[in-house]
Amino acid sequence: LIYELTDSTVQLGLVRGVQALPILLLSPIAGSTADRYSRKMQILVAQIIDGAMLAALALLILTGLIQPWHVYATAFGMAVVQTFQQPARAAIIADVVPSNNLTNAIGLNSIIFNVARSTGPALRITRAFCTGPRADEASTSKIASTLVSDFCACWPPGPLDREKRRSISDTGIATV
Repeated sequence: LIYELTDSTVQLGLVRGVQALPILLLSPIAGSTADRYSRKMQILVAQIIDGAMLAALALLILTGLIQPWHVYATAFGMAVVQTFQQPARAAIIADVVPSNNLTNAIGLNSIIFNVARSTGPALRITRAFCTGPRADEASTSKIASTLVSDFCACWPPGPLDREKRRSISDTGIATV
């Protein structure tokens, strides 16, 4: 999208650079947050914010009001969201999988994550090429809203063990 707006490879590289900043600066805080607070809520809030940003971007594209700074702001915002979402996603496996299946669950999660990371961009480029960037952004925001509703529907209820998480987080910070 930024390349289509600016026809500049430098701008394209700068968007990627903007996406790397939150990961570099906020990862320790995000990991501690995943240990201390509700992982389900973190993932849910992250999905809602992601969906809202994608919907806003789609609306800007569809109305023709999109500017390069919108792309930068969205890229930065989504990178912040992903920085906080990823540790919660990784740690939530231990909350929902019995301990005797934990190793297999972690392995399966890694496989799914890496397959999605490698095939997702290719599928999105193909979809954008076939439908155009306007329809692609609109469908991406629809997919994000579907993920939020599916996540809420399949979550098992249960209490949080805040003291255990606080202890794990304090140990991790002390190690660093």
